[in-house]
Amino acid sequence: MNRRRVKELRVTPENTIGSAESSSGKKRRQGISKIIRSMLFGKGITRRWLRTYFLVVVIMSAIIAVCVLGLARNYYYNSIEQGLLQRSQVTIRYFSSTLNAGVNSGNSEAFHSAAQAFVESFDSRSKMELQILNASGDIIVSSTGFSFENDDPLNDYYRAVQSSGGQGVWSGSNSNGESVMAVTRLISGRSASGGAVRFVVSLSSVNQLLTGIAAVTITVLMILLVIMLLSGSYFINSIVMPVKEITVSANKIAKGDFNIRLQSGAEDEIGRLVSSINSMASELAGSEKIKNDFISGVSHELRTPLTAIKGWGETVLSCGPDDRQLSEKGMEIIIRETDRLSGLVEELLDFSRIQDGRMRMNLRRLDVNREAADTVEMFTERCAAEKRTLTLHTSGAPAMVVADANRLRQVMVNIIDNAIKYTDENGEISVTVAAGSERVTVTVTDNGCGIPAEDLPRVTRRFYKANTRRSGFGIGLAVAEEIMILHQGSIDIRSAEGKGTVVTLRLPEASCFRGEHTEQQTPTE
Repeated sequence: MNRRRVKELRVTPENTIGSAESSSGKKRRQGISKIIRSMLFGKGITRRWLRTYFLVVVIMSAIIAVCVLGLARNYYYNSIEQGLLQRSQVTIRYFSSTLNAGVNSGNSEAFHSAAQAFVESFDSRSKMELQILNASGDIIVSSTGFSFENDDPLNDYYRAVQSSGGQGVWSGSNSNGESVMAVTRLISGRSASGGAVRFVVSLSSVNQLLTGIAAVTITVLMILLVIMLLSGSYFINSIVMPVKEITVSANKIAKGDFNIRLQSGAEDEIGRLVSSINSMASELAGSEKIKNDFISGVSHELRTPLTAIKGWGETVLSCGPDDRQLSEKGMEIIIRETDRLSGLVEELLDFSRIQDGRMRMNLRRLDVNREAADTVEMFTERCAAEKRTLTLHTSGAPAMVVADANRLRQVMVNIIDNAIKYTDENGEISVTVAAGSERVTVTVTDNGCGIPAEDLPRVTRRFYKANTRRSGFGIGLAVAEEIMILHQGSIDIRSAEGKGTVVTLRLPEASCFRGEHTEQQTPTE
């Protein structure tokens, strides 16, 4: 007769997990696979995120799944093992007390009869199999009632024989390929001579339960991974897409398209970067316009004196001996325009020297009162001719500083010249020198047209002209500010449109100047 299959031990009700595949599920999986392919074979931030973060999460999820399944398997297997050990303990007590005389006398028939009677009264045969083994290790009675072919492994019996406690546990597959657990306990304790009790239970239901737990665990982890993958993809795309747009815009800006603007999004790092790119583009566009205006202005400013020089040169050349007065007038204009042209060129050269760091200062101690007086006197005749009042105010006390006399005078000339140009007839310009314990200030005040508030922060920028109708390159104040910085000083401009402008030059007093200089003073009268 063929050997029967071992009865199953039902630990918990079986659960069936599964669902029909729907078209919406297919679409979701296709979308997920597309994202995964882009992550695996894409480049940049997405791939780095996949390698450093997502891959770690996948590995951790796999470890968690293995740990959960291992713990569940150990829990259920240990529960079954403990239950079988307890039953075997109760059974050998019965045999020890009831069959003690038969066992000691070697009465195998009495042992077999008692074993058969006990097995017949066994009430858990639907859950497990009870086997009684004789002293030779052969199964003589079984709760299934079938005859036995000793083709199943009895590893638990051999372990019990070798064990000091007289018990052994084994789990594996029997001759039918069924997963089982077997527990053997020797009736006489440490000796196999008294026979043994063996319980065998099928692990099929437990393994099915563990398979269900594994399916649920893996499904939950996969759902979490998919959610994380989608949310991570959305988050990465929220960074990558703006960065791509920024890259495209930056390339356009690099090629000279300064009118490009990015759409500002959220108020985060990307949003601030977009705002910075837009601000940079605006500044570059402004600089480009200023550069173009400067080139146009240079052409105009240089062409005007050159045209006058050429025109009056031709006139003087064509004059006869009797046109002396016209010749003298022409020569005066030629000299004046030449001086003007020389001043424009020198202004450009100064700016170039400052930009290249080649401007050198001949620093020495000097009295600002004297330099201011000489500068004001240079404009006296011009102010009288243009009907403007220019006055100088000093305290009388020496205002000693360490400076380059020519450069300091250049700054004051620029400031006073601007004040005269932007002051109408009958206007007033005053120059005030004040000496303090640490600072010497030169203040130039006028009641001219003033500077609009929106232009005031930019008037010291190179090539910037608040009034494009005025002559000049728009670098005079930029040069003046750089010269003041080289003197460890500063220039401050305050203005109200329609009311006038106040320009203050601040220099450290000679004793507060830091750096090398010549102690020689300029002569004073």
